[in-house]
Amino acid sequence: NRKGFPLLVSGVPPDAFSETGQLWG
Repeated sequence: NRKGFPLLVSGVPPDAFSETGQLWG
């Protein structure tokens, strides 16, 4: 994405709920 975070992790993308995203296990 625009911030360069990986998109293939389980969770939400950055900026959706927090600046770094959230991992759902």
